Amino acid sequence: MPVKQFRDSDGCYSYLIWCDQEKLAAVVDPNHNGDLYLSALKDMALKLIYVIDTHTHVDHDSLSGFLAQNTGAQVVMHPAYGEQRKLGATFTGNDAIVKHLAFNGAIAVDFSPQDGEVIYVGTVPIRFLYTPGHTLDSISLLVENRILTGDILMIGTCGRTDFPGGSNENMYESLFDKLLPLGEEFIIYPAHDYQNNINSVMGYEKIHNPFLKVRSREEFIQFAAESFAKLPSMSGSGDKIQCSLVPPSQAPETPAAPSAAPANPLMGQMCSAMEYYFKNIPQHWNLVGHQEMLEIIQKNSREILLLDVRQPKEFAEGYIPGAINLPIRDLPTRIKELPANLEMPIITLCESGSRSAYAAMFLRGYGYSHVRSLDLGMHRWREMKLPLAK
Repeated sequence: MPVKQFRDSDGCYSYLIWCDQEKLAAVVDPNHNGDLYLSALKDMALKLIYVIDTHTHVDHDSLSGFLAQNTGAQVVMHPAYGEQRKLGATFTGNDAIVKHLAFNGAIAVDFSPQDGEVIYVGTVPIRFLYTPGHTLDSISLLVENRILTGDILMIGTCGRTDFPGGSNENMYESLFDKLLPLGEEFIIYPAHDYQNNINSVMGYEKIHNPFLKVRSREEFIQFAAESFAKLPSMSGSGDKIQCSLVPPSQAPETPAAPSAAPANPLMGQMCSAMEYYFKNIPQHWNLVGHQEMLEIIQKNSREILLLDVRQPKEFAEGYIPGAINLPIRDLPTRIKELPANLEMPIITLCESGSRSAYAAMFLRGYGYSHVRSLDLGMHRWREMKLPLAK
């Protein structure tokens, strides 16, 4: 499933999703320069059928109306956009926000999917999750093993709740009841990032994002209320509007406004490499069959590293003899524990083959040149009644 990410100098991210088979496309959260999208569609011979805004934007003018007028595509937003626009019309705290809300509030919406509804871009399914918190009409989009989170979940932080329609209570439910249960292998594409990251993975955010720390509902609401209180960008019309916590490079940490947790430097380095492999490497490039794996462990070869990237509890229930455990969410911070020899063959393992494939791409991006992933994972290994250690 091809995805192209557009990034501007203000930290706004948007996405082009398309179906190669039928040459149909959708654009998510378009902003700033409409010609970029039109040129991409023309160059790739794609027909735009949907323009999706994940929420009513307060920091920039949406180009969903512009693209709809120029292509005939339908504008898509959650049904709560009407109520969100009513709230925005009463806001008077910041001149720039008022301007953006007025512009975006005039864009006609053609289609409003419900929570859990699926639409198709050719053969590519897009599932809508209702994830309010940053705004009342916020949605996230599930596309295969990726999730476009809008402003509800960013890399190392979350979207602010002190804009019109924001709610700490709703954010708690969206994060802990909707997004986290999806699984640690889901790749996150946000609508904003102010530290030049491209994507992240749910397991990594679960450990490193302060908003995903295990808390009671009441503790989370208090934490979020303190995090988003009285930030400089709300104080006047001349301030730069940002939809998350103030990055560490721009403001000191205070009890009332803790700085966004900086993404591990490796995340910024690796995400570009992983994007490259998503776009350019054939689906079979990194797969190891179970018969080949069986031969490897029977030879007891120490020249191949078997890296099980499941959680310790999963690993303890049964693993391939000779494998070592390093959870995928810990890879960025524990990468130096792996062999210094970048030529050493590595086979990554997980339950289904999803997390291990992501780990293999991560390691290839880091420089390991011989990394493959076990096809269909431990689930198929157990089905075949192959050797297990405990």
